[in-house]
Amino acid sequence: MRSLIVRLEGVAQRDGHVLLHGERGVGKKLLARWLHVLGKRRAGPLVMVRGGHCAVGLIESTLLGHANGTRMAGSQTTGEPAPNCLELASGGTLVLDGLGGLDADQQIRLAEVLQTGRIPTADGRARSIDARVIATTHINPALCIADGRLQPALLQALSSDRIDVAPLRERPQDIPPLAMTFLSEQSGRYAKDIDAFESDAMGAMLKHGWPGNVRELQNAVERGVLTAVGDGEGLRLSDIGLPQNGEGQFAFDEMKLNDVERVLIQKSLVHHSGNVSRAARSLGLSRSALYRRLHRHNL
Repeated sequence: MRSLIVRLEGVAQRDGHVLLHGERGVGKKLLARWLHVLGKRRAGPLVMVRGGHCAVGLIESTLLGHANGTRMAGSQTTGEPAPNCLELASGGTLVLDGLGGLDADQQIRLAEVLQTGRIPTADGRARSIDARVIATTHINPALCIADGRLQPALLQALSSDRIDVAPLRERPQDIPPLAMTFLSEQSGRYAKDIDAFESDAMGAMLKHGWPGNVRELQNAVERGVLTAVGDGEGLRLSDIGLPQNGEGQFAFDEMKLNDVERVLIQKSLVHHSGNVSRAARSLGLSRSALYRRLHRHNL
């Protein structure tokens, strides 16, 4: 079976609008970012809009702007429309994460904009846009059309390339490149010199069922980087916490108390940008108590 990541390379080069469909956690936003990085627009901006979490009026103005020429807050220029996300993504990519938030009329308006590359304004002078749109959804588009949540015109405008993203358990060939991507990101984030997996760790990841999909894999790698003691060594099975037989959920319950404490302290320090006082407060510790634990864990 050909890797989905390999298939993305061809889709990225075609530069048409894309619809990514797959169940929650399969990594649709990650794949959208890869399409941008692999494509011809990689030097342009990448703008992300969480369409499924915006109120109807807000997502309309965010995506398309106001036809009456709404101005930017604090702008000293009169008569100049506020830029919208499609314009901000000009020369690059706009990722619409979720197709909810637009009613039928607004979906049709967005479809027209995507098909013509122009946004109509109240004065009749349409503004040109040059952005590739990648939309994601966890609901089958055919079902959305059947119950009226999705307009056929918008689906057609977005479906120059449609990619149905299978759950991670059905594409184990994608686990190694995804895991290496997450390892590189998390090693840099936590300042750890780890650039590989031990064979037992990779073997367990290939056998695991990943009920939480790509999100679970990302969490497993992050946990492994946090709990790994030595730099310059491969991440071990005991670091990532997967069961030996590859069955079951992510094994937090198999962690020792000392490891859990170390992980929580490191995550809190990263979250608070190394500020020990704030990290101590978030953990319910005094500053001196946190320093003692930092010394004990060699952090």
